[in-house]
Amino acid sequence: MSRGEHVRDAVAEQPLDSRIAFMRKVYLLLFAGLAFTGAGVYVGAFTPAGATFARLMGGGFLFIIIWFGAAMAAQALVRVKGLGVPVLFAYNFFLGMVIAPAIAGILAIKGYEAGWAVIGNALGLTAFVFGGLTVYTLVSKKDFSYLGGILSIAAFGMIGVFFLGMFIPALSMSTMTFSILYVVILSGFILYETSLIRHRYRTDQPAAAALQLSVSVVLLFYYILMIFAGSRD
Repeated sequence: MSRGEHVRDAVAEQPLDSRIAFMRKVYLLLFAGLAFTGAGVYVGAFTPAGATFARLMGGGFLFIIIWFGAAMAAQALVRVKGLGVPVLFAYNFFLGMVIAPAIAGILAIKGYEAGWAVIGNALGLTAFVFGGLTVYTLVSKKDFSYLGGILSIAAFGMIGVFFLGMFIPALSMSTMTFSILYVVILSGFILYETSLIRHRYRTDQPAAAALQLSVSVVLLFYYILMIFAGSRD
């Protein structure tokens, strides 16, 4: 499926009842997938298996390779008939495992009560931002698919600056600055992906559409969490 051209049988071109049914499926799958993300966080942050996973990943190049490999595999397999929902749930669980060490670290540093307050605030703001952007895109019916290239360049540019900063101190940026900029980029991705659901997906691809959104939602929560955690040090 090309992102540069409208799909002939895209959701936006279907009858109203078909569009409503499709969007309902997408968001039900999205929220079900995020429940699996929560399960992944629990396993990753509060069980020995999670500690082993975090130790093996170590946040280094192995972690990056596995994450990108899992993302590419999920994007490909989620469109295979019969695999969409299992792949969506499995990848969301994986995302939960990925962000679990950050949550465990916040609880360890700030204490149980203060740590959960930070996590709760981040969850609330994530829901507010995601909900607001979603409603705006769906109500306005604007096509934000043109943002795809711009946002991809910005995202990879940020990653490039991050890695260069590891070797060139003059190019390094604080965690707070990086997180704020990435929240802006991810907000753009939510506009783009919500529009993409209507204009680039067919009505038989709700799991693929939900996967697209869930990654941005989880990462949005992660970087908002970093902002809240950093602002209260």
